Amino acid sequence: VRTKVDDDATVFQDNTITISGNSVFNQDDDGIAVVNDLDDGATLRQTLRVDNNTVASNGGDGIFIDADVEGNSDTRMYQTATVRHNTAVNNGRVGLYIDLNVYDGAFSTQTFDFGHNSIADSGGAGVLIDIENNDGLTTTSFFLDFYNNVIHDNASDGFDVNHLVFGSAASGVFNAVVTGNSIVNNGETGIEVSFLTDNGGVSIVDVDFVGNTIGGDGNGFGFGDGIYVRTWALDDSRSMATLEFTDNTVFLNDDDGIRLRNGWDSADTGGMAVMGATFGGNDINANGDVGVLLLNDGDTADLQAFQTVLFTPGGNYIANNPGFGVYARNFDNAIQFVNLFGITFAGNGTAYDSNGGGATQTIVGP
Repeated sequence: VRTKVDDDATVFQDNTITISGNSVFNQDDDGIAVVNDLDDGATLRQTLRVDNNTVASNGGDGIFIDADVEGNSDTRMYQTATVRHNTAVNNGRVGLYIDLNVYDGAFSTQTFDFGHNSIADSGGAGVLIDIENNDGLTTTSFFLDFYNNVIHDNASDGFDVNHLVFGSAASGVFNAVVTGNSIVNNGETGIEVSFLTDNGGVSIVDVDFVGNTIGGDGNGFGFGDGIYVRTWALDDSRSMATLEFTDNTVFLNDDDGIRLRNGWDSADTGGMAVMGATFGGNDINANGDVGVLLLNDGDTADLQAFQTVLFTPGGNYIANNPGFGVYARNFDNAIQFVNLFGITFAGNGTAYDSNGGGATQTIVGP
């Protein structure tokens, strides 16, 4: 399904585009593709439903949802999508791929309801979301409800998000609730979420991870975290991330159970990266290295990094990780505060440790 709108035209798709109840097998490229092209002041309002489809053994992606929004600041896309109860198995690239590219000062807002899908044995990631917000007064807002999906045995990450905001007037909002998913036995990381802000852009991120089961990722190759979230800001950019980890079970992943990295390790000129995370009721057990790894990198005076991590009383269980239960590293022009009082440690190589790296670090221990 392709929709192309340009030259100041406006399209209101009042009726939902519905792709439902199909079986798509053995196609050379994608099983199902929905593509929107907007240019030169066009406006599109679209409601999309993709449900109860089976896509298997296709050469490309199982399900591909793509949008290019560009031209000028009058180009706008408003999309609401429901993707539920689909099965994507043994597709050559990604099981389900969402790709958004916004340029030239254009505007996009997308809301995705993504639940009860089964995605396995993909040649790449199980689910991949790529968002690129680039050039001029460009604005993207992406809202995601990602729940009760079963994602397993894909060649790379189970669930992968890449979010780029680039440009002195560019801004991006990413808000997601990731809850009740089973993401196991994927070739690399179970959930990997990356936010890069560059060249004066601003990104605002809020992600809640609640009640997920993340296990066996890395498939014995020695790399692959359970959950990895990283944010960094370069060239006078600003990145602000709020994260919540509640009631997740993270076990037997090849590398770290949960890894957070804020700031990154290089910057050309001034930037600021702020990350706040809370942990409550998580079971992080028998991963290949560290239970929870906290990295906060200010690099030089050019990049400021602030990271606050709170383990709330009432029960995080971090056990049987051969490295550290928790390791906090804070480098250069960075400020890090970690409260460990809400953790029960058992059987780790070392319960917890830290490296202040000459920067300001406060660890409040159990």
